[in-house]
Amino acid sequence: MPLEIRELFIKATIRETTKTDRSPQVSDVLDKQEVIADCVEEVMRILREEKER
Repeated sequence: MPLEIRELFIKATIRETTKTDRSPQVSDVLDKQEVIADCVEEVMRILREEKER
């Protein structure tokens, strides 16, 4: 059975940096992981709602 996701909210925080050639720092990796976790949480919430219907 196909699943249609009608709404998907992605929350992101964008920070401007002054360095142009910098290597990824631990905080950058953690920020990306947080964004991914938020996206997964939202998709799982939508799937639960669809399943309850």
